[in-house]
Amino acid sequence: MGYKIQKHAQTDIIEITNNNNFVVSLSDLGAGIYKIVMNDEIMNYGPKFLDEYSKVNQYYGKTIGRFAGRIKGATWNNIKFSPNENNNLLHSGKYGLENRRFKYFIKETKNYIKVVFSATDSGKKSLFPGIFTLKVIYKIYNSSNRIDLEFVSKCSEDCIVNLTNHAYYCLGSSNLNELKMKINSSYYVAVDNELLATEIKPVDKTFDFRRMKTVTRDIYDKNLQESTSTGYDHLFLFDAKNSAELKLILQNAKYKMKIYTDFPAIQFYSNCYPQTFVNLNDEVDGLYKAAALEPQLNTFDIENTILKSGEIRKNKIIYKFELIKK
Repeated sequence: MGYKIQKHAQTDIIEITNNNNFVVSLSDLGAGIYKIVMNDEIMNYGPKFLDEYSKVNQYYGKTIGRFAGRIKGATWNNIKFSPNENNNLLHSGKYGLENRRFKYFIKETKNYIKVVFSATDSGKKSLFPGIFTLKVIYKIYNSSNRIDLEFVSKCSEDCIVNLTNHAYYCLGSSNLNELKMKINSSYYVAVDNELLATEIKPVDKTFDFRRMKTVTRDIYDKNLQESTSTGYDHLFLFDAKNSAELKLILQNAKYKMKIYTDFPAIQFYSNCYPQTFVNLNDEVDGLYKAAALEPQLNTFDIENTILKSGEIRKNKIIYKFELIKK
């Protein structure tokens, strides 16, 4: 097991390879995941070229903060942010931590390599209150195809904080028609035509992923297609509260990815707004190419996300990748 660092103008890429030839490439830009390779196939999805990957508001694989999701009217607690999606604030705007280069150090142990990214947001540009500190800690294991991701955050004043990793997954598939998914969720958050939360609803046929089904099986539902997203861009609330319980499975004929987390919810976005970049598989981005799976807090009531002054908050996500034996 080992690692190497490739320094580029836009970002440092830290490439970690374990004994199974499972390769995870991390980026100091947004403390992000750039590429995951298993059996020489690419498991995640995003821009291939770093000029595209590093653009402002290009979220692929990056840590979103201080606040992942949409803030209505770009206003909270009498603070007026600069809107970047209609009149709302999406993913903290131009000065979100996803657009920052983090400091980092690397620690090697017998069983894993750990990369610790750290950043501080004074709030002077982002306009969020207080001095906010964040550590994003990755562990890549020697003998298992697993990524542990932990967020450790603290703020000097009360502040809304909702962190996530915005990675997209394809598991070597060319689009979501080739993938099946199961989410441990009986309730989702409905949205209006600005994709702002309106109510918590029981899953219906379209939103029910409690049993494994092809990701796109119900994506052409009339109501979904006539919505702003023309696909999935919704928060699902997990039934299981125990972090050790399996929360989500994504799989195709060859690979399976399992997600475990202590976050209470996950945003599922089905790549509804294709761009023009070349992706990691040397293809042009397209509709429903991959699934963005973003474990996070329940943002239906934004006040639920407040991090109290001086409080240390920790959240963890575990990704396990498996080869499906035939």
